[in-house]
Amino acid sequence: MADLTITAADVAPVEILSQFTRPAAEQVYAGNWVYEGTGASVGLASDSAYGDRFGLALRSVITNEAVTVIEAGIVDVGDALAALDIGAKVYQSSAVAGKLATTGSVVIGSVTGGLASTTPDKLLRIERGV
Repeated sequence: MADLTITAADVAPVEILSQFTRPAAEQVYAGNWVYEGTGASVGLASDSAYGDRFGLALRSVITNEAVTVIEAGIVDVGDALAALDIGAKVYQSSAVAGKLATTGSVVIGSVTGGLASTTPDKLLRIERGV
């Protein structure tokens, strides 16, 4: 499994279909995969830390600061998807809490294309219930 490296400064929403905002239960960076936990706070998602709502954090925050989370939509994550093909599945990391990966058991979305120049940019399509 290869975890994806997402640079927080590169995270930018392209299309938001569903989002929520909650206080962070711990430090969260833009591009972390998070979940809504007990007490309606957001924490880093992992195989052992999960809830009913998941998504990608849009900004970096410290504990107790509000963070907006995209549950469904399209997000630019910089060059993190450069090695993947359009249509490739993206997974929740099984190794590191809050990370995304190229393989795993929990699909969070897929790579989609967006035209900003003559070649498509690779963007993350977050899809609930994939």
